[in-house]
Amino acid sequence: MALRCSWDWRPGLGIVQDVRGRLPWYKDDWVRAPMGCQGVCSCYLHLLRICTACACVWAAACNGHRCGGHPDVVHVLVSTALAGLVQSLLGGQPLLIIGVAEPIVICYGFLYAFAKTAPGLGAALFLPFAAWVCIWTALMCLLLALSGACGGIDKFTRFSGEFLAVSSPSCSCKSASRALCTSSSRPMKQQRHRLPACRGA
Repeated sequence: MALRCSWDWRPGLGIVQDVRGRLPWYKDDWVRAPMGCQGVCSCYLHLLRICTACACVWAAACNGHRCGGHPDVVHVLVSTALAGLVQSLLGGQPLLIIGVAEPIVICYGFLYAFAKTAPGLGAALFLPFAAWVCIWTALMCLLLALSGACGGIDKFTRFSGEFLAVSSPSCSCKSASRALCTSSSRPMKQQRHRLPACRGA
């Protein structure tokens, strides 16, 4: 029995349709968004400051720790801000919230471990190696978008998406629990000398 495709595989068809659907409302999203955002501005700033900013700083610190300090917190925050700016401008979404997830930290940890032990690379060439990995990943995503591969997403289950959604908070809870257990298992004498002494007048 032949498999029938219910979507059109013409290259770039999905991108053209998305642009046609978004273009009439692109200016409207930027012009009318400030007029109706007074009610959600405080909630948005709370999410940006408390949730996203803390998560980005924590993920950037973990990323720098796993990768030998090569991409530090400043690099991760700047790259996240630039990516969010480009995505909001191209997508016409002024209130876009973007952050760094735990799977990205794990992926960069694997890349650093591979580059550190690979012959001809080493830890000094980790950033160029990671840049080329990102370039090839972007090219593959572009080819998938041009081929209209997302049209067949309904042929698969949501296991991969739900697994990724569960893995991110699970990894975060694991790292937080490990850090809490490590700090709690230290002898009190080792923790006491790190605290400032409280002296009376």
